[in-house]
Amino acid sequence: ARLSRAAIGPDAASTVSACASQPEDVGIFIVQASFDEARRETVDRKLLQEVQRLKEHGVTAYELQLAKNIVESGLVLGLQTVLGQARALAYSEANYG
Repeated sequence: ARLSRAAIGPDAASTVSACASQPEDVGIFIVQASFDEARRETVDRKLLQEVQRLKEHGVTAYELQLAKNIVESGLVLGLQTVLGQARALAYSEANYG
């Protein structure tokens, strides 16, 4: 939500998404945005400013709780179907043995 508020607008990006991955000891944070090429400089500046704020100040308690709620609800909702349960079992088997 933070990146979306910072970079989406009539003179900036139309969509923004981000994800983080830490498969071993090194992590990566990926930010993607859709925008008109003429707005590249504005979008880049806004996203980099927000990422810098995140590095310097971290996330708020509200943002952390929101992320936890999203992960938990995705897990619970994903287990409501037989296919979802099969996917969870397959993922666990593939990643944890």
